[in-house]
Amino acid sequence: MVLSWQIVRFQLKETFANAYGNYTYREALIITLQKNESKGYGECTSIDYYNISLVDF
Repeated sequence: MVLSWQIVRFQLKETFANAYGNYTYREALIITLQKNESKGYGECTSIDYYNISLVDF
């Protein structure tokens, strides 16, 4: 079984706004788990206003 990951930046089509600010992009951690010919994927995004860093994951 092989686990791999990468951090990517997704440019948003429109600016996302909430009480914590405006965002034109989101960074995400993409996880791939592979065994033989099968692959599974997962993702999570960083949430800076909760101090959640993708590097910490």
